[in-house]
Amino acid sequence: MTDQMIKAAVMQAQLAAQIASVSQILNKVNSKTTKVDKKPAYRPLLLDEYGREIDETGKVIQTNAPVKTLAANVAEKKKKENPYLNHNNINDISTNIIDERITLSNREQKLKKSLKFIEAGTYVQQAEIIRAKEERKIIAGYSSGRKAPE
Repeated sequence: MTDQMIKAAVMQAQLAAQIASVSQILNKVNSKTTKVDKKPAYRPLLLDEYGREIDETGKVIQTNAPVKTLAANVAEKKKKENPYLNHNNINDISTNIIDERITLSNREQKLKKSLKFIEAGTYVQQAEIIRAKEERKIIAGYSSGRKAPE
């Protein structure tokens, strides 16, 4: 045998020994993890007539974990009040805050809030006016000699 063949055989033997040792270590790790009792991936949610969570036997489960909520609800709780506006109390509205010059009469408010419908034929009339103007432009162009009829 040549030198290269001997070196290749030695390297193959070393690799086989390393692979065997790694596989033994992995088998030991896998055997340790399989001995641990695995919890089920999920458990059914059971509720009593009051909406409390119960187990399979019907006993109420006491949970100390925080209740999960939507991010919007959390953000709403975290809102801080502006300390500069704390002196203004919404329930304590006095008459000197209201400016009489700005108030509108009920009639004006109703007109402002009411729906304003377009009368029938408004857009048709606008279209006819535009068509007539275009006709006049065309006729004016022909009569002045700037534009020859086609």
